[in-house]
Amino acid sequence: MNINFGKKDSLYKIFNTLEKIPTGRQVKIRINSQNEIFDNIRWGKQIKELLESKKIDYNFLCRETKVQNYYKKLGVNFTNIGQPFYKKFISFFSNTFFYGKDFHEKIIRQRSNAMYFVIGAEVLLLVFILYLFYGYITPSANIHIKPAYNIDDVTYNFRYYPASSDEPPQIKQIGIPYNIKTYEYSFSKEFNVGDLTYNQQPATGMIRVYNTTDTEYSLVSNTRFVDENGLIFRTKNWANLPSGTQEDPGVAEVEVEADVEDEDGNIIGERGNIDSGTRLLIRNLPQSYDNEEIFAESIQDFTGGHTEEDGEVTEEDIENVENNISDYINNNKRTIVGSLMEDYEEKYTFPFSQLINTSDIDIQLSHDVGESASTIQGQASFIIRFPYVEWSDLKNGVEEYISDRMSENLQLVEIDKNSPIFYDVVGEDGVYNIPTRVDVIWGYNFDLDINRIKNEIKGNILGETVSSARNEIVSYDEIDVALIRTTPHWYDTIPSIRSRININVSD
Repeated sequence: MNINFGKKDSLYKIFNTLEKIPTGRQVKIRINSQNEIFDNIRWGKQIKELLESKKIDYNFLCRETKVQNYYKKLGVNFTNIGQPFYKKFISFFSNTFFYGKDFHEKIIRQRSNAMYFVIGAEVLLLVFILYLFYGYITPSANIHIKPAYNIDDVTYNFRYYPASSDEPPQIKQIGIPYNIKTYEYSFSKEFNVGDLTYNQQPATGMIRVYNTTDTEYSLVSNTRFVDENGLIFRTKNWANLPSGTQEDPGVAEVEVEADVEDEDGNIIGERGNIDSGTRLLIRNLPQSYDNEEIFAESIQDFTGGHTEEDGEVTEEDIENVENNISDYINNNKRTIVGSLMEDYEEKYTFPFSQLINTSDIDIQLSHDVGESASTIQGQASFIIRFPYVEWSDLKNGVEEYISDRMSENLQLVEIDKNSPIFYDVVGEDGVYNIPTRVDVIWGYNFDLDINRIKNEIKGNILGETVSSARNEIVSYDEIDVALIRTTPHWYDTIPSIRSRININVSD
């Protein structure tokens, strides 16, 4: 897709045009060097953010040094168009004719058929060059226009029928075939048994207590310390904590042991194996817990903390595990189907659980009733079947719907692959009535040109300046962007003869 903007095109038109570009499209953009957008780098940044947000593969085309520096500063992709073709053309043929004397003399001396062939070819080439030169010096105008596109959503009650049917069912609505995928799927989940008991060994370690107050304290056995996570540790022995200052605090070392539960009532166990340097505070002492004038740090990694879980599998545990697995399958059908279809491009599944069938469900459990275990591992395998529709079939159905309703002076440009939405499902015997919405892009059909717009444009711009002609062309609602090239290049007016005006339509 190529887009060109003139020097008088407004910022609103530029942004509005770029917003209409479909997501992920590849586009080449050329903006006249005299356009006001090059007066402010902030506008360029907004354009860059818009293109990147729509994931558009863009490339700016330019010739002028000023524009190149602007794009470099902006940090966008751009291409320098470089030297015009006609200069390269003249250079090539001047080398051929002015430095080929020796070759021509040798050919003439031979007086063979090759001589006549070479001379004849060169005469024809010279005539062709003169013809091109005549066409170049005679005023002409090549106009490239890009149609204006509109994006609309189309919603229709399509009828989806099995692609495996020998004959499509007799239906009034537009029908779209769907296919069936079948997979063997398996997963495992772990569950705790209902009646668990916890046996834990508390963690122990040494802490160093610091006192920055002028009061001496006695730390009795069982003094409670806590860390920032609410883990509780208690002193195992009595300790004397001398007074001190901020610069020279009083210090005492004492051994502590973790409680069974933390402040929230959760089992501590292995969590009590805190790292060296962990900060602790005395829970019931305001000078410590509130003001942190008295605090402690672990002087080693604590060890010994662990928890053992004991339990026995009951019939209720087995029933709960089997029910949970069955509920998981029923409640996650769409998620399972989505994971199975991740690697399939241009295929769409219907978001309706009632169309997804599961069968041959086999549940295997790691333990039986009466066995000692803290958890039960459940392994489930089953067959899952679900319908899906190919993009090509969906696209054909949408095109059929649009062709019956779109005016002849309009044409369908594109159907957005990322837009299909399936709203609801009603049906039986494998034929489903599903309202489906897609986004379509359409524009004026310049191939048929029923309104004879191209002929009208030629008549309106005869003898006009290039800038006036461009404004006249883009004033049509059917046209978005216009690029005008005149030859010779120093001409700034449109020829006064219709035959010297050529209009091309492209994306």
